[in-house]
Amino acid sequence: MAAPNRSDRMRALKSAGSAIIDLTAPVFDHLQRMAEAAQTMHLADATATGVLSAADTEVLERLAVRAIRGVDLITGAGMAAIAEEHPEAGTMSWWILRGSEVTSKRHVLNPRSDSFYDFSHSRWFQIPADRGVATLIAPYVDSWGTDDLTITAAAPVPADRTGITTIVAADLDARAYLRNVEDLLRPSAPAVLVDSENRAVASTIPELETGVRLSTVASWTVEARVELLELGWSLALMSD
Repeated sequence: MAAPNRSDRMRALKSAGSAIIDLTAPVFDHLQRMAEAAQTMHLADATATGVLSAADTEVLERLAVRAIRGVDLITGAGMAAIAEEHPEAGTMSWWILRGSEVTSKRHVLNPRSDSFYDFSHSRWFQIPADRGVATLIAPYVDSWGTDDLTITAAAPVPADRTGITTIVAADLDARAYLRNVEDLLRPSAPAVLVDSENRAVASTIPELETGVRLSTVASWTVEARVELLELGWSLALMSD
């Protein structure tokens, strides 16, 4: 059987791009619902005291659990917010899947603690806050959560309150996500999913494993790209 020509591979790459966007769309749909709910919450008080009200917590928990139960890829979800007026405080509420149960995940937000989790300087918080758009953070080791490889989808809550930055987010099962993407890329191989820093996220090429910059692998060059604007990522058709 003849090898696929470039036109066939480009069609397959574009098809893979649409499928990858479809794979993540349900995640961002749930984040949108969480963001809409967050706009009605009493975050001025919560960011000053570090404690979200019981009523707001109940609303957020219901939406987070619905996201975790509703999308197989999601392993955790929640919200974090911080105010310019109280940079030492902030509030974070998070739920994770443990076995078959969804439970609350507590983070230490006391700056004086050795276990302090400074979420405001985490990429999943900073990038969507700076860009003002929903973002998918490439695989990383979640040192303050599962200590496992994680992909985080995050979205900013529209700023209708002065000086408060709020992000809703969901952690994804990175290995399941990467398996799905690699399967989608095979018809266009050799090909790679690339993040905004030109690092491989998923690939059909062994040398281009997750986290490797394309520029560091001299034996492969980018032949063409398909932009995935919804994710801020791209797909690259490669040649050796």
